Amino acid sequence: MRKMLILQILFLAFVITLSFFIFRSLTKSDDYAESKDSVFHPKEVSRLPTKQDLLELEECYKEVSAFLEGKITLKDEIIELYADVTSAKVCSKANKSFTKLEECFKEYVMQLYEIQQSIATFEEKYNNYSYLLSEIPEYSVSLRNELYNEFHEKVDPMYKYVSSEKEKYLIDENEINKIYIAAKKIADDFFEEYFDLMSRLVMAEGGITSAEEQCYIANVVENRIERTDYPNTLYAVIYASGQYACVDTGTINNPASKEVLQNVENYLRGKVETGMPENVVYQARFEQGSGNWYVSPSGHYFCYK
Repeated sequence: MRKMLILQILFLAFVITLSFFIFRSLTKSDDYAESKDSVFHPKEVSRLPTKQDLLELEECYKEVSAFLEGKITLKDEIIELYADVTSAKVCSKANKSFTKLEECFKEYVMQLYEIQQSIATFEEKYNNYSYLLSEIPEYSVSLRNELYNEFHEKVDPMYKYVSSEKEKYLIDENEINKIYIAAKKIADDFFEEYFDLMSRLVMAEGGITSAEEQCYIANVVENRIERTDYPNTLYAVIYASGQYACVDTGTINNPASKEVLQNVENYLRGKVETGMPENVVYQARFEQGSGNWYVSPSGHYFCYK
């Protein structure tokens, strides 16, 4: 009986010892697996920046650059046309230059929108590329260095240029807006000064003549304003002593017809090309000056100085 008890105790001790070693072995296996995962399976990035990413950045940069060059060209043209508006001595020329300026301005506004869209796209691609670079694991030293060097050599200069031009075009936009507003005021002020009086003169001098002839009459008046041997304002030219019979008869005070109003408006707004030389300063029903430039079917002579 005693011998049986000793055998049972020894068997129990053996089982406990065996269980301990099995548990120990299992624990070490788990530790190793965890250690293996942390060493050989680091956190993976979504993807690495590729050559295609860089190519898309470069293409976007070229698009931005092309828009910026176009904007510069339009800006120069608008400034030149503004100089023409401000230097114009008569209404039709100021308005003709302003019409061209307005067309350039509208195109300029459209280009600014396209520039803004292109820059936004470039900045988005730039930020995405930067993010992908930042996600490259630190242990990938060679890869990080290679891609970072490529980034700083090719992409950073592009980004700096775009950022600086972005600031410039915002300044330019403000300047061009002011130029447009100023030019429009000059053109409109000229038109307001001329329209009523010029319409009544054309009505009194030309009557129911053709639209072409009515514009010729207005053109002669402006030719005089631009010359140094005549007064330099519309009112002074028309009301100069002995120049227009309608002033003496009072018919200049009669209202103009709708047709005359429309034709004179078109002329003063710079929409009519008469082809009249600048030294044609006489318009009457008889020949004068140094010769005829044009004789109308209605009997009006348009003559050189």
